[in-house]
Amino acid sequence: MIFIIGNSRSGTTMLGRILNNSEKVFTFKEIHFFEQLWEDQDTDNPISKDEAIELFSKLLNIQRIGYLAKNKTDINLSEAKIFYSKDSRDKFYKHNVFQDFLIYETTLKNKIIPCEQTPRNVLFIKEISKLFPQAKFINITRDPRNVLISQKKKWKRRFLGANNIPLKEAVRSFINYHPFTISKLWNKSIDSYYENQNNASLISVSFEDLVTDPKKNLKKICEFINIPFNENLLNVEQIGSSHGNDSKNIGIDSTKALSSYGGLNNSEIYICEKVTNKNLVKLGYQFSNEKPNPFTMLYYFVSFPVKTFFAVLLNLSRMKNIVNSISRRL
Repeated sequence: MIFIIGNSRSGTTMLGRILNNSEKVFTFKEIHFFEQLWEDQDTDNPISKDEAIELFSKLLNIQRIGYLAKNKTDINLSEAKIFYSKDSRDKFYKHNVFQDFLIYETTLKNKIIPCEQTPRNVLFIKEISKLFPQAKFINITRDPRNVLISQKKKWKRRFLGANNIPLKEAVRSFINYHPFTISKLWNKSIDSYYENQNNASLISVSFEDLVTDPKKNLKKICEFINIPFNENLLNVEQIGSSHGNDSKNIGIDSTKALSSYGGLNNSEIYICEKVTNKNLVKLGYQFSNEKPNPFTMLYYFVSFPVKTFFAVLLNLSRMKNIVNSISRRL
């Protein structure tokens, strides 16, 4: 199995589309299994066959309909029952059901390698490695200031081509954004990568390198996951941007590597560089040394607790265990 990981808005979806062009790889939507449907104690706690069937059905919903349909388990329940009808296992575990689901859907697509692209899995590298020893991880890093821009404008995706995003999700994306919060989350993703960088099943590539020299970096990735490199893999749609309408153009847009930080004010850049200072140095990103505006700094200081409160409130349904979820991000 392949897990594409990294901070959200770092190019994980783009790389997923690239690999999905392979005859061997099937890329899934963001399943959000770990943390939202699984927690540490589930590793050794078996579930009943009926619970396994329900979870399998829920995973099918997420992949085929979307994350918001996860609880409509009856839609694919009969298919899940058929899948497990001849299963003679004495015990079922959630991670085994997850693996069953990945292999099942990949096989239906006449492919052999499942590729899961939930960025947040970067916080679960150790757990996933233990559960699935043969799994491989591709970590993507990106300039945190460009991540900030993308996160800041993410709520606009509903109006830029992603018409299936409900208004509630657009509001959630808007509330989730705060330069301090996003910078802290970026830091945690980078820290998690460095904590696991000696894992032989993990490689990392920067978003900037991938879009400026896609052939070179994709060859490296293909060699790592043992699939043939083909230039046609790079023929992906230019969609998913927070900056403009989805394009019908095919290929990799190298201009996305530019670091003008348009869309951020001086205070946002200042906060980001202060928070991510050490990891910016580690990754070789340059500092802009912008001077903050005292009035906007006051706004971000005052708005932080308010936005944090509502962000937690709007994300409660996405956390199986709120204490564990928050602790992983601190």
